[in-house]
Amino acid sequence: MPLAFSLGNIGKFATFMSPIFISGFLLVTSAMEWNFKGPVYLIGLTIAYFCGLLLKALFLTFDGGKLGGKWSRKSFNITNLAPPGWTAEAMPDYCSVFEGPFDNHAIGKITTPSLSAIFHGFTIAYIAIAVGTNPYKPIGGIFFLIMLGCNALLNLFYRYSMMCDTIPAAIIGIIVGAGLGTGWWALIQSTRPDWLFYGNDKQNKKCKLGKTKFKCVYE
Repeated sequence: MPLAFSLGNIGKFATFMSPIFISGFLLVTSAMEWNFKGPVYLIGLTIAYFCGLLLKALFLTFDGGKLGGKWSRKSFNITNLAPPGWTAEAMPDYCSVFEGPFDNHAIGKITTPSLSAIFHGFTIAYIAIAVGTNPYKPIGGIFFLIMLGCNALLNLFYRYSMMCDTIPAAIIGIIVGAGLGTGWWALIQSTRPDWLFYGNDKQNKKCKLGKTKFKCVYE
């Protein structure tokens, strides 16, 4: 069933697709600038994603390996057990925009930690630390961070209101994502800082006036 054309639905679609939009934007920007910043970011994000899946498996054991426990997603309608992501207005399932490899597995039904929150926590921490440690404080990076923060809040609000994620799932996801993003930034900063978005590699490209000696010649 197609979405009704409304401001609210446009906002939901944009925020639920934002991980793809943001990742694609960073990858295209990296390709246009002919550097490895985008692929390096995606590698770190992929590692964070699989760490999130491992944690979901851990929380599944906390529920005794069965669905319907404390850490499972809940239906908004306990009578007909409508799936998470569907609302009383018959809104399509937004919990998983695309079917993942574990959507049909019990791990895919465990809400904690929220993979969406891990994405936002990782991306914001990874970019924010680079911007904060850049002595030139790039204005583009600051505005990009503001956009990321607003989008993350809106996305997590929609996911909570549509019962895709719980508050504990979002908080744990943000903490895990931010921690992994910080660790990935530290690793890249110590090895190839020029692969960081909004890093301080620009200072190496600035022209510097060295010591110049002049010699007078009398003709």
